[in-house]
Amino acid sequence: MRILVIDDDPTFGRILCQHLELAGYETFKALSGREGIRSAYALSPDLILLDVCMSDLDGFQVCKVLREHSQTPIIFLTAVGEVGDVVQALRLGADDYLVKPFGMAELQARIQAIMRRFSGHSLPSRCYDDSTLSIDLVRQRVEKRGVRIELSNTEFRLLTYLLEHRGRIVPREELARALWQDAGDQASAYLSLYTSRLRRKMEDDPRQPAYLRTRYGVGYWFHGKGDTEPPDPTQ
Repeated sequence: MRILVIDDDPTFGRILCQHLELAGYETFKALSGREGIRSAYALSPDLILLDVCMSDLDGFQVCKVLREHSQTPIIFLTAVGEVGDVVQALRLGADDYLVKPFGMAELQARIQAIMRRFSGHSLPSRCYDDSTLSIDLVRQRVEKRGVRIELSNTEFRLLTYLLEHRGRIVPREELARALWQDAGDQASAYLSLYTSRLRRKMEDDPRQPAYLRTRYGVGYWFHGKGDTEPPDPTQ
């Protein structure tokens, strides 16, 4: 299991990684928020341990950026334990929040608890390739028959969310909240618009999409080569 530690305290990061490696984990360190974002995309870790107070980007900013393209589990490790900070971290998509100082036994227990939540299904998909369509979420590159498809930021985020949740129908409300933190009528209209734009760029026939499929009245799913139709979440 690969763990990325994002913390601008080199001594703390080194000691933490040593303890984690003794426990059998493979670790990587990033000493700033920006370096952490780059490392997360380049390394595709299974878990991220993220500090709040850093000199360039704080942990909240880093978490927000990462959640735009990734569902990798994130645990905040910080000396800041105010209730408001915990709430903000969880709202941004963090999976847990541990206040320093803490014991390694507690940290390992929390890591194991989070990873158990992923044990019933595969970790988020970050790549797809069927010889016609190629998607690399880490490199943020989409190609069709070897020709690069240029996507807007919102189109890429929409495709990312569907690919990372491959195997299930994603309700419209969930997608809208993931993209705009809103599930109202306007967000729903935007979702229809960006789905249509994405299909025009990706599909041979946007009216009969092969990849970005719809369950009317429910939501959308990414249908890859060899996939079966996922069950209806409303039934």
